[in-house]
Amino acid sequence: MISRIVVIFLIPAAFCGQNVSAQTLRVDSTSASVGYDFGGKLLPTWSGGGLLAVEAVSTSSPVVRVFGRDGHQMAVFAVTIPKARTIMVWSVSRGSSGVVALSGSAIDAEGRRSFFVALFPPGGALEKVILTGAYFPRLITVALDGTVWTQGYSVGKDVVDPNIFWHFDESGKKIGSMVPQSTFAVLHYLESPDNRIGASANRVAWLCPKERRYIELSSDGKITTDTEVTIPKDEQTEDFVLMDDGHAFVRTVAGPP
Repeated sequence: MISRIVVIFLIPAAFCGQNVSAQTLRVDSTSASVGYDFGGKLLPTWSGGGLLAVEAVSTSSPVVRVFGRDGHQMAVFAVTIPKARTIMVWSVSRGSSGVVALSGSAIDAEGRRSFFVALFPPGGALEKVILTGAYFPRLITVALDGTVWTQGYSVGKDVVDPNIFWHFDESGKKIGSMVPQSTFAVLHYLESPDNRIGASANRVAWLCPKERRYIELSSDGKITTDTEVTIPKDEQTEDFVLMDDGHAFVRTVAGPP
């Protein structure tokens, strides 16, 4: 059970109004050139000991690059799905073993949409794509035990599993689900860009600021915490870190005036 949620509010005044293009990665008071321009791309994510950068997000073959603490590229992954004309990557996470998991949606030439979870081993080749039917996996995280958790919701008439959390083993097999989406007052809150998911040594947690809801799950899928939290309406969630000691840290920034 969580012992405390710490919210850190930051106002990045030094960057207001600027078009920032990152050429270096700063770690532990040292700066290592990565030779890579993050400008115009999705905000990179630090996960599992690597910085994950996604490019060509809405194309037939998005690319995920992994950079280490020294700023050098450790791996690159190409996302491909047969017959998909457009692939959208919504969330990406890296496990301590180096495996990378991502969630997304794909559209074929006839305009049909499908949702998926993709797994990449440390070597870089696409290992498996798991189609999730009517379930849209909006967020994804790799737990310490190598299993994969997603938060999403189901759309359309062919809903088989209405729970928002799905749990997959290391091979991509679905091994559980929990928390019905009917327990949420507003369905579109489940796709809010402010939502965050994270994993620690023994639990997974999800934050939904608009619903004012914080949920923790044990590693075996049991709900241990489902409580109300409040983040000021003028703040946007940037980072969410779940600690092994029971703390959860949320970093927010001030929105437009």
